[in-house]
Amino acid sequence: MHLSIKYIGICLFFLIFGLTLGYFLEPILNKVDEPPSASDVRLKENYQFINPLLECAPDLKKSTQVKYLENKLKDYVAQQLGKKEASHISVYYRDLNNGPTIGINEKEPFVPASLVKLPLMIAYFKISEEMPGILNTKVKIPKTETNLQQNYEPNIPTIMDREYTLFELIERMIEYSDNVPFDFLASHIDPQKYIKIYNDFGISNIGTDKGENILTVKDYSAFFRILYNSSYLNEEQSEQALGILTKTTFKDGLVAGVPEGTIIAHKFGERGYQNSAEKQLHDCGIVYHQNGPYLLCVMTRGTDFQKLSSTIKEVSNEVYSFISLK
Repeated sequence: MHLSIKYIGICLFFLIFGLTLGYFLEPILNKVDEPPSASDVRLKENYQFINPLLECAPDLKKSTQVKYLENKLKDYVAQQLGKKEASHISVYYRDLNNGPTIGINEKEPFVPASLVKLPLMIAYFKISEEMPGILNTKVKIPKTETNLQQNYEPNIPTIMDREYTLFELIERMIEYSDNVPFDFLASHIDPQKYIKIYNDFGISNIGTDKGENILTVKDYSAFFRILYNSSYLNEEQSEQALGILTKTTFKDGLVAGVPEGTIIAHKFGERGYQNSAEKQLHDCGIVYHQNGPYLLCVMTRGTDFQKLSSTIKEVSNEVYSFISLK
């Protein structure tokens, strides 16, 4: 009798011990079978500007905090429009690692102006993947006059009749938004290869306005998102392209709204008209915030470049301040 009681006690001890041990070990043992989170489904490499996407994750629903930012931006846009600081303002925001997105007047069409220099760079980089070394080809810019006027002129103009490599011209086209290398590069590429970039990025019909192409803020944001994900160019080319974009010398838009030293890979575009007071100013790019990179694109239309750049600056500051609280 005593033996049976002792035996039952031992069995109960091991049963309880086993259940307790299993309770604590279960999360550890099952962890390897858990699907990775959206932020983890990326290639872990030592890149500075890209974070290649290995698996697409669905956009996360907007949190209360993101809805707060969305409402803040909508209020600011409405305020600027009410004060006639701008006639049109469009904003597109995206958290590049985990979603979600914010779009304000995102379907409003704008003339991209110098923003078209980014897809042209991508087109040349795509060609160089197929023809390695082609960007080292040296060319000489003939003495010609560009038809495109610039309110924000290049800090260091391209010198005519001087030899540059194609890669150097691409750098100058992006960093200084110089129209001279743009005109040369645009006239020395198969037009179908250039158009193919838009088609491949899902922009099959960019439309026209008075002979100029038109794009929406959401359309254009795709170029930065796909470069960051390295889902069109290879990793090295995507990293190199964004690296060039971080050297953009335009400081009156997105850059003015963040602390000095913040890395931003961006491209701006501006358009003025001789027979009209209308002006357009845009700035789009990736802000590499310490709390996580995000994409921000702001397109504006109005009559005063200074007011338009101030509007972009304030939108940039609003978003940066929000991300800083995360």
